[in-house]
Amino acid sequence: MAMENKKLQEFVTSHPEFFERKGDCFVLKSDIHHLVEEYARLVDPDEYERVRQLVAAVQRDHREELEQEIRASQEEILRQKQQLSQYQLKLQKHDDEMNRVKGEISGLKVKMSQMMKVQKPIYASALVFWLLAAIGVGCMYIGFFFTMAGASAFLPVGLVLLLLGLMLQSRQLSSNRSPGVREEALKAEIRDLESKLPMLKIQRATALQQIIVAKQGIDHLEGKIRSFEHKKKIING
Repeated sequence: MAMENKKLQEFVTSHPEFFERKGDCFVLKSDIHHLVEEYARLVDPDEYERVRQLVAAVQRDHREELEQEIRASQEEILRQKQQLSQYQLKLQKHDDEMNRVKGEISGLKVKMSQMMKVQKPIYASALVFWLLAAIGVGCMYIGFFFTMAGASAFLPVGLVLLLLGLMLQSRQLSSNRSPGVREEALKAEIRDLESKLPMLKIQRATALQQIIVAKQGIDHLEGKIRSFEHKKKIING
């Protein structure tokens, strides 16, 4: 069969006046197709039938090859569409994770901003401490060194004011340290979340590229199928 196919191809090549090209195939020119068949049938019916069967066999083999190519391409399209669906799910997963991380970062930054805006009560200021301490010391001075009537009453009042000032000052120092520790913890948490973003961006870009390549592959295979179908149509006449 291969030798006969080769002879047929050589005949077609050597008689371009009888044939025209349609895609990748050669067919008899439409204006002489009927005449050639009638002439061949009249001149040598046996040879005509042999050639007709040869052409039919070549067409059948070519048609089967095209059908196999079409089936293989359809199976590959199905496989690539399944992969495309997986890539799209991966992309959605990466997008969701990026949105979650960015949302957490924004929430922590808002919390830290609100923490820095908290106004301290007036009694927690250093000015109140020094004022109370000064009044307390003054009262104690009067209680110790003044001999006028009732001066001794200033001593416990001064002591109370001094102790109150010391207590407020210690609370202020404690409150100053506490927000600082919380702020550093928030900053560390934000840095940890931000460190995840570059890898998430790479993973998202990879999934997006895989989607593009899969779609291009599907388009290419669908184009091949259209070409095979066109060739089948030419063979079938």
